[in-house]
Parts: sequence; C-alpha cells; structure tokens
Amino acid sequence: MDKYNIYTALIVIKNRKFVIIATTILLMGLCAIFISMNSNKHIVVATITPGRDVRGGQVFYFEAPHIIASAIDAGTFASQVKSKLNLPNDISLNVSAKVPFKTKLISIQYKTKDIKLGKKILNATIDSLIASYNDNYGLQIKATTKRIEEKQNRIKALDRKKEEWKKKTAIKIEQKKAEIANIHEQIKLLDNHLTKTLSTRNQTHKNTQQLLEQRTNLLSKNDKNSGLDRLLYTSVIQGNISYQSSLDEDIINIRRDKKKLEGRINSLKISIDTDKINLEEALTSIENERADNLVAVGTLKLEQDALVPIQIVQQPTDIPAKLPASPLILLFLSLIAGITVGSTFAFFLEILNSQCQEEAKRT
Repeated sequence: MDKYNIYTALIVIKNRKFVIIATTILLMGLCAIFISMNSNKHIVVATITPGRDVRGGQVFYFEAPHIIASAIDAGTFASQVKSKLNLPNDISLNVSAKVPFKTKLISIQYKTKDIKLGKKILNATIDSLIASYNDNYGLQIKATTKRIEEKQNRIKALDRKKEEWKKKTAIKIEQKKAEIANIHEQIKLLDNHLTKTLSTRNQTHKNTQQLLEQRTNLLSKNDKNSGLDRLLYTSVIQGNISYQSSLDEDIINIRRDKKKLEGRINSLKISIDTDKINLEEALTSIENERADNLVAVGTLKLEQDALVPIQIVQQPTDIPAKLPASPLILLFLSLIAGITVGSTFAFFLEILNSQCQEEAKRT
C-alpha cells in the first residue's frame, strides 16, 4: 500500500511538474527581488524626546510620545519635507517612528540607499516636527515670561513707592521739626518778655508800696497844706495799682501762650513719632509684598526652566540594513518553500481533477 502511495505521488509530481517548477521559480524570484531591494540599503536613525514640563520630580508631556510617533508614521510631515528639500511629489517618504519599550523616547527611521539624502530627510522631518509641536512650548514660555515681567514691574513699583514714602515722611518730619524750632524761638521771646514784665511788675509793686508808706506818713502829720500832696500820692498809687493789674494780666496771658506753645511742641513730637511708626509699618508692608514677588519670580523662573522643548537625543546616523539571513540561505529557503508549495498545489489540482472526472462519469 505504501509503495502504491509513493508511486502515485511520483506520478502526480511528474504530471504536475510545471506547476511545481513555476511556483518554485515565482517564490525564488520574489526572494531575489527582496534581496535586491534590501541589499546595500542603510537605515538612518534619529532619536528625540517630546516637549515636557518637569516639576516636582514629575514629567508632563505637551504631547504623548506615541501620538507624535503615530503622526510621523501617518506621513503628516511628508509634504513639508518634500517642499523643503525640493523633492518630487511622487516620491514615497516611508519615514517610520516608534517608542522603544519602557521609554518615552521617539525613534525615527528611514531606509534608503542614499545615506546623505536619508539624513537630510530625517533632519527635515525633525524640523517640521519641532515647528509643529513646539507651539505649546512657545505658548508656555511666553505666558510664563509675561508673568515674570508683571512681577518684576510690581517690584519696581514697590521700590518707587518705598522711596516716595521715605521722601514724603522726611519732608513732613522736617516741616514739623522746623515748626518746633520756630515755636522754641517764640517761647524764648515769651520768656524774655515774661522776665521783663515780672521785673516791671515787681518794681511797680515796690514803688507802690513806697508811695503808700509815704502817703501814710504824710497823713499822720495832719498838715493842712498837704491835701494836694495826698491827692497826688493817691493818684499815682492808683495808677501804679492799675498798671500792676495790667502787668499781672499780661503775665497770665504770656504764661498761657507759653503753655499752648509747649502743648503744640508735644503734639508735633507725637505726630513725628506717629509719622515714623507709619513709615516703618508702610516699609514693612512694602518689603513683605516685595519679598513675596521675589519668591514668585524665582518660582516662575524655575517653572520656565522646567519647560523643555522637543530635543534631539541622537542626531541622524546610518546603520547598514541587515537581511534576515545570507542571500544564499534565503534563496535555498525559497527553493524549499517553492517545491513544498508547488507540490501541495499540484496534489490539490490532481484531487480536484479526479473529482471532476468522477462527476463526469456519473452524469
């Protein structure tokens, strides 16, 4: 039975030898074309990192790496690259990209025989990619820079406000000190006037006492001819008493004016102390706000430094493209595959032919 099966198989192979030969030639031809197309080819490879925001040990990508890789695979930048390099529109740019396992890098590849052109194509692709995806980075940088400028302008305004407070308070204090000095001069004049008035009042009082004694002596003599003298004494004494009373009133007024001036000095001194306290409080408030703005500027600069655009980790470099095996092994494998596939196809045709003949006999 086994001999019969082998004999039958050989008969089938003999009858269908052209099918087997044709299939074998086809597969070997395809293999030869594959070898020819991939021989002397190079893979130009570049590696980039996406734009990202690095804060507090965490990384936030402006665009996910796999989305960028998908855009490259889809040929999103092909037209831009062709325009930049003046390449024909009908040329196919099979630029591919992938995200290596457990990384956030993007590996960009282009297979070509012209290494120089391949590098240009990859560089143009990366340039178009950066121009497209770095918009988010640019907007972030612009927004952060604006906030930094606002904080710095506020710091300058606070510095000006600080100097204005110092200048305004210094002027107020100097004016009050000048007024105090002027009041001291007024008090000095009042003291001099008081001294003279007291001296005059005491002298007037002394004179009045003497006149009273003289008039008393005159009255004690009972001289009939002294009436005119007594009248004169009385008139002078009354005048002195009136003058002394006026001097007493002047003394009271001088002392009252002096007390008012001294009260004014105390008020001015208190006002000066208040101005100094207000100045210190204002300067403290300004310094606190200034310090807060300085901290904010530092924080914003750190945030700005944490913004990283798309970066090229590896410049385009060429790697010789490797075949899965040597050309001879590939041809041998294609030969085996051709014979196997051809034989299978031959047996299939033989079975199909037998079934058709049986159906014809029945009818």
